Amino acid sequence: MENSIENSKAKELFGEIKKRKVEDTIIIEGRTFKLHKFDPLLGNYILLQLFTVALPFGIGDMLSSAVGSEIPKNNVSSKQLSKAEFIELQKDILGSVFESLPAGETPVIRPNGTYGISEIKGSSIIQLIVAELAFNYTDFFAEGLSSFLGTSSQNL
Repeated sequence: MENSIENSKAKELFGEIKKRKVEDTIIIEGRTFKLHKFDPLLGNYILLQLFTVALPFGIGDMLSSAVGSEIPKNNVSSKQLSKAEFIELQKDILGSVFESLPAGETPVIRPNGTYGISEIKGSSIIQLIVAELAFNYTDFFAEGLSSFLGTSSQNL
């Protein structure tokens, strides 16, 4: 009873408090995958890589479409990732994605860098990467980036 009174007072003062969404589900080619939020430090590293390297390769256009907001490209370097760096970046992103199977969740990429699932197509991997990035950074690109840049999200 006391807890519900405290919750009621909190709602009065602050409005409805939204819970942070830490996972989402996506279905690709009839397979169900769970997207999970990145660890904050890994997320910052991946975001840095997106701004400095990955966006010029067209991933930025797919990500813009997925998050529903234009992603600025003006300060992007022309540095190109080596094959090993690009593979490692994909593994970092996919390390937070799991396939939902009858026995439970199975990682798409295991901690040792090997595939945890079988019979996955390259096109499905790209879709998972874009979905995971959109899930992790939609708030940043839609709201946080606009406030960081001092603009309205409608102008992005």
